[in-house]
Amino acid sequence: MLHTLRKRWGGTLFIDEAYQLTQYGKSDPGHKVIEVLLKSMEDDRGKFIVIVAGYKEKMEQFLNSNDGLRRRFVRHLEFEDYSPTELMEISQLILKEKGYSLDEEATSSLFTYYKEAYEVRDQTFGNAGFARNLINEAVKNLDYRIAKKPKEERTQIEMKTILMEDIF
Repeated sequence: MLHTLRKRWGGTLFIDEAYQLTQYGKSDPGHKVIEVLLKSMEDDRGKFIVIVAGYKEKMEQFLNSNDGLRRRFVRHLEFEDYSPTELMEISQLILKEKGYSLDEEATSSLFTYYKEAYEVRDQTFGNAGFARNLINEAVKNLDYRIAKKPKEERTQIEMKTILMEDIF
């Protein structure tokens, strides 16, 4: 991985859920990866970018797992959870991209569902992935519901309109 970066200076190394490299203690092979990464970050400073990401609390543990990590990762960005309104916008974008829409009842119910899920969210709240998975499942349910109808009874609008029963 770092060898590849050295061949192409100017690259970016993105490590999602970086805390997994250090979560099992000092004997875990992930710590060796961190040592190699830190050495390369020092020896080749300014030649590539390293971005690490993960849940806030676990990233704090990650940064504390090695004395060199915190001083090399000095910029921190925290992304707020999407609001129910934003989750609806994401859902509508996904649906539009796929050529589907929600009927009024499904729209209202989905927004209520997003509000309730947002109120009880925890650190694993999936945000856009949460909306994407829900919409993908609704499309599958719609397709299954339509497939049970005789072809001659299906309309184009019906085949592209998600109902509340497709979501829940």
